[in-house]
Amino acid sequence: MRPINACIQLNYFEEPQKKGASLEELPNLLELACRLPNIQLRGLMAIPPKTDCFATQLSQYQKIAASFKRYQKDFPMMDTLSIGMSNDLEAAIAAGSNMVRVGTALFGKRQ
Repeated sequence: MRPINACIQLNYFEEPQKKGASLEELPNLLELACRLPNIQLRGLMAIPPKTDCFATQLSQYQKIAASFKRYQKDFPMMDTLSIGMSNDLEAAIAAGSNMVRVGTALFGKRQ
């Protein structure tokens, strides 16, 4: 069985309505993922608080990207930073995202 490529979801801003590891939990979860034989740790994914302000989006994504870069030193196999969706992909890409989720832009809003 080939390992499953996985990104760990980070709840950087500790929003109670969102899932994901806190910054405090992240190192242990990354270590665990590395030890699981059927998981190939690829990186982090995150969804920050919603805002339409580009400067705020960019600032949020830069904070997440800084954490990604910090943990890449200990987990060099991490090559994926999945941040950004249809409404904020420009800010996410500017901050270093290399995987954006654009379902709404392609398929429209959910009904």
